[in-house]
Amino acid sequence: MISDYDIEALLQFAIRHTATKVGIHNTDWKTPKELLDEIAGADIVAHELFTKFRDAYIEWYRYVKRLDDIGKHGNLDSIEKDKLFELIQDRDSTRSVLLAHLKLLP
Repeated sequence: MISDYDIEALLQFAIRHTATKVGIHNTDWKTPKELLDEIAGADIVAHELFTKFRDAYIEWYRYVKRLDDIGKHGNLDSIEKDKLFELIQDRDSTRSVLLAHLKLLP
């Protein structure tokens, strides 16, 4: 099972990577809130795409954690499987769109 720490670490990496790609320096010395504000000022599209990715990732994680907390891990009904699949697709597609945008930047 992925932990809260794993999620925080991934999102920290993702925001710092995004910030660096849009030209923000000294990202290790800034909070995620500061970086998000600076990303918005540097590239509003990157800001919107990062926010969508972050939100999708958190929504997926919370659902998986909730299922695990109630002992459903590996025993999902069809509705839960469909919801999980939808959340995974959203998480992965928002990440892909963000990375595609960042790849276009110098």
